[in-house]
Amino acid sequence: MNDKVRQTVLREHLLDNNPPVVAAVSGGADSVALLHLLVQWGVPVTAVHVHHGIRGAEADRDAAFVASLCERWAVSCVIHRADVPKLAAETKRGLEETARRIRYELLEQEAGPRRAVIATAHTLSDQTETVLLHLIRGTGSRGLCGIPYKRERIIRPLLDCTRAEIEAYCGEHGLAYVQDSTNADSTYARNRLQNIVIPEMKTINPRLEAAAERLCRRMRLQEDYMETQAAQLLESARCDDGFDTEVLRQAHPALRHTALRMLCREAQIVSDLAEHHIDAADELLTADGAVSLPGNGRAVCRSGRLTVRQQITEQPEL
Repeated sequence: MNDKVRQTVLREHLLDNNPPVVAAVSGGADSVALLHLLVQWGVPVTAVHVHHGIRGAEADRDAAFVASLCERWAVSCVIHRADVPKLAAETKRGLEETARRIRYELLEQEAGPRRAVIATAHTLSDQTETVLLHLIRGTGSRGLCGIPYKRERIIRPLLDCTRAEIEAYCGEHGLAYVQDSTNADSTYARNRLQNIVIPEMKTINPRLEAAAERLCRRMRLQEDYMETQAAQLLESARCDDGFDTEVLRQAHPALRHTALRMLCREAQIVSDLAEHHIDAADELLTADGAVSLPGNGRAVCRSGRLTVRQQITEQPEL
C-alpha cells in the first residue's frame, strides 16, 4: 500500500515542494494509517483531532488514544473540543453537517499559520459511498466526479486505497486504532450503504470500488473539459453590464448549465447548485425576470443582459 499511496501523491502533485502537513486524525484505521505513512516518509506533520462532544466517554477515549499515539510517535498533536449538538441546534442544521463544518474550520485554523496543507484520510471506499449517495439523492455530472484528490489546500493521499487495504496495512504494521460504534448504526444513510447496500452490490460486482474509481476519473475529465469550454463561452458573452443572453442561448444546454454554475461560484453564492436552480436561471435567458438562488444569490435578466450576484442585505437602522 505504501507504493500505491506514493504513486497517488506523485501523480496528483499532493506534496510538491514538501509542504508541512496538518493531518486530520480521528483515531480510526484510515487516519492512523495516513499518519503512519507521513511519519515514515519524514513529512513535517501536525495531527489535529476534533472532539465533537457527541459520543460521550467513547469520544473521550478517542481523544486520549490520539494524544497517546502522537506522543509515542513524537508527532505534534492538537486536540480541539467543540459542542456540536449545541451548534447544530443554534444553526438548525444536522449533526453530521455541523460536525463536518466545524472540523474543517478547525483544520483550516491550524493549517493557516503553518502554511500547511491539510491531509484527510478519505479512501476509495468513502469515494464509492459518496458517489452512491449523490446518485440516490439526485445529481448531475459534477456529483459523479466524487471526492477530489485535491481542493485548495486539502489533499487526500489515500483516495486510491480501499478500506480493506487500509485495515490490512494496519495489521501488517501492528497499528492499533479505535472503532466508532456509530458506524454500526444503519439509520444513517452512509452507514446503511456501507453495511447493507454495498456488500449486496459486491455480490454482483466484487470490484465495485474499482468501477466507481473509473467512473469518477472519467467524469472529472469530462467536467474539466466542460468548464474550459464554458469559460470561453462566458468570455465571449461578457459585456459591461453582465452577459449577453443571445450568445448564451446559442450554446448547447449542457454548456450553458456549466457556465451558469461557474457564474454562481464566481459570485461566491454556493459551491454547487441543485439542478432546479440551474434550470430556473437558464429559463431567464428567454424572458426577463429574476430568480432567487441559495446562499443569498439572485440571477436577473433585463434587456438581454444576465447578472448573477449576492443580494445585499440591508442593515436595520439603530
